[in-house]
Amino acid sequence: MKNRLKSHLNDILNISFVYMPRKRNSITEVEIENLRDLIRKNGSIPIKKPIDCRSFADHVHFVTEEHISESTLKRFFGFHNSAFAPSYHTIKVLRKYVAVHISPSRNQDELKEFVLNFFKPLHISEISKNDTGYQIACRSIAILLRNNRKLFMEVHEELANNKVSREFYYEQFPDYEVLSEFQYLGYKNYLKYEKGYEGKIFGNCILFMKYVFDDDRYRMKRQWNKIADLYDKRKTLSDSVLGRYYQVMIIGHFYFKKSHLQLIINEVLDFHKLRNASSKVSKPWDEAYPGFHYFLCDAFYHIKAFNELKKISEMVLFKFERIDEYSWKGYYDQMYLYYGLALKHTGELKMYKKQLKFINPKSFYFISKLYFDGLYQELIS
Repeated sequence: MKNRLKSHLNDILNISFVYMPRKRNSITEVEIENLRDLIRKNGSIPIKKPIDCRSFADHVHFVTEEHISESTLKRFFGFHNSAFAPSYHTIKVLRKYVAVHISPSRNQDELKEFVLNFFKPLHISEISKNDTGYQIACRSIAILLRNNRKLFMEVHEELANNKVSREFYYEQFPDYEVLSEFQYLGYKNYLKYEKGYEGKIFGNCILFMKYVFDDDRYRMKRQWNKIADLYDKRKTLSDSVLGRYYQVMIIGHFYFKKSHLQLIINEVLDFHKLRNASSKVSKPWDEAYPGFHYFLCDAFYHIKAFNELKKISEMVLFKFERIDEYSWKGYYDQMYLYYGLALKHTGELKMYKKQLKFINPKSFYFISKLYFDGLYQELIS
């Protein structure tokens, strides 16, 4: 009843504003038809008549916890005429709905078609990479690809050649569990098609970590040098990519130029000076937890710099405000894990034992869960 009332109110609002001029957005009919087809093939509610949009609206709300009115859906499915394309919000919610209904049991050709169609051109300038709803939808695709190597091998180059899937798959889900096994091939293709400075830094940093996991020192060094050559301190990077860059620099100097390692560590510890010079994001680092610190922690753990690890993890846990996105991804559990390891290795055993209650291994983020499971076993052993 509540959903029906909301739908009715939305219908009234839509009627009220029908005569107001509205700028047509640039979503094409091809994109709309592609999404209609995905819904008809994969949704749980058959949509053959206008009345079906009522039950479909309720089901969309049940699945996504977001609302689209019955009248909007009637226009989307072509039962009612409209001079305008659907809103970006409508497209985002319907893609999230479709992603929930992926069935890994479908045949390979159907899965391939589904994945490639899911990332067909979408006006991503209107959807933030940090949008939780859209991330959850894309996460379903990432899980499907990590569990189906054959499917990944069939789609990875086409995904790399598509700006949407570069941003919403490759840049969101570098998967430590399958990176060395097969996902690295996708990042090689990502770098073939990605022309932007930040994308090139990001993609090369991911390949560096593949060689770290492989303990391939020859390729690590070659990749480290390539990233150092690419980096231009006059250009800005987002916090997370800047963090990945310094993760590479710290690990690389540890293995290949230890005499300069302390200089790099001092550089990254001077947060505010570094950030003013190199980062896009304006919010002060002592007010929010950006990805920069997360990757520093991993680098300091890797080189066993436990005093530095303690300093960074302590700052994130006790000085920064909590961010919901990082909570549901399990980053705080992982940060407490880093903090606990730092305390254990610096001899603060009483404090170390207190941290165990803050760590729930079931919450570790899926793209690096096995990696952090290993660190957790080290912590409790």
